[in-house]
Amino acid sequence: MKPAFVGCALAGLVLGSLGACSQSGGSQPLRPETFARQVSDDTVVLYWSCTRPGTGHLRVEGALSNPSVPGPIRDVDLTLYGVDGAGRDVSRVTGSTVRYQIPPMTDSPFRLDLSLAGGEVQFDLRYQYQGAIGGGNSDDGGATAITSNLVRDACRGL
Repeated sequence: MKPAFVGCALAGLVLGSLGACSQSGGSQPLRPETFARQVSDDTVVLYWSCTRPGTGHLRVEGALSNPSVPGPIRDVDLTLYGVDGAGRDVSRVTGSTVRYQIPPMTDSPFRLDLSLAGGEVQFDLRYQYQGAIGGGNSDDGGATAITSNLVRDACRGL
């Protein structure tokens, strides 16, 4: 069995589905129209949809795309916060994309399942990733930067 497939299979088990993985270890082509929401910064595009799979639970599924940066994006971390009416975080879940490194013109799926504490009035989504400063490839030991973005009320209207 190919090592890339084993890693993809393990990630698929965590996500509950092997449908996002192929024998080569890559993901199926991203279909942005399957997601209800999107946001982009100067480097990546984040796509996601919010659902309530059961009482007391919120699910955010999506993909992070590296559409044109000359170098890879690494170490993507996502955090979904349940925020109450006073602006306090009352619930939280963290996760990452299936792929640790996302090469240019590639994407990687993610899923966050939040158990609600009660009292949440909005959900904020923070995504953070590491990439080379100036968009170059840092495999040669060059400097990298961590970029962090916050999407307030990421599941508005749900």
